[in-house]
Amino acid sequence: MRFWASFVSTARTVLLFIIGLLLSILVFPVAFYASAALGYLLGVVALAVSVWLAIRRAGRTLPLVLGVVLAVVAAISIGVVASIHAAVYGVSGAVEEAIGITALMSLSIFTLTP
Repeated sequence: MRFWASFVSTARTVLLFIIGLLLSILVFPVAFYASAALGYLLGVVALAVSVWLAIRRAGRTLPLVLGVVLAVVAAISIGVVASIHAAVYGVSGAVEEAIGITALMSLSIFTLTP
């Protein structure tokens, strides 16, 4: 009976790790194609699964290691999405500013002809 309980506990740990890994891998595609908020939410859920794995380990080493690995992968995923999000926001602001200045320069008031 002890073997079966250990097997179920290990299987649950590996299954939670796989679910968290899939969530952290899907952060960028979901943020790119659907919604940035949904992508961040997937990353936060993956971090929550990793913390839950690390805390509820019951003295075993495997859940702790898998939780830490998953936390690192989820943090990297969220960081990549956040940096791309910030870069796109900055570029869009620069493009809006450039288009605005170009539109003002094309007006007859700002031309140098008499």
